[in-house]
Amino acid sequence: MKTAIVHPSIPAVPVQPANDDAQVAAELDEVGRRAAAGDRKAIRLGARLLAEARAALGSRFKHEAEDVVQDFFVALLERQSRFLPAQGRAIQWMCGLVRARARNARGDRKREWGIDEP
Repeated sequence: MKTAIVHPSIPAVPVQPANDDAQVAAELDEVGRRAAAGDRKAIRLGARLLAEARAALGSRFKHEAEDVVQDFFVALLERQSRFLPAQGRAIQWMCGLVRARARNARGDRKREWGIDEP
């Protein structure tokens, strides 16, 4: 059983599912601290989610990508979506949710701006 992700200068982060919102928030804070400290794995997670959002939004709406990723993390904190290990790898699950949110955002912008493209 995996119990932690270890970084030499930062405390370990549990890999097990969170029991409550405070624990989820603390774990996301830890990932943020690790990214700010230069942890390349933590930085790549955000970059990968941002790239997924930009790809799904397309060039016309790529400026919306940061909002899409932020909305995704807020949804996690609000427990709108939960990851179960039976769903496969967490990063694939996260990317799928970000892509879905990005497609929804793209559709919303098209409707708001009256764009009729295939």
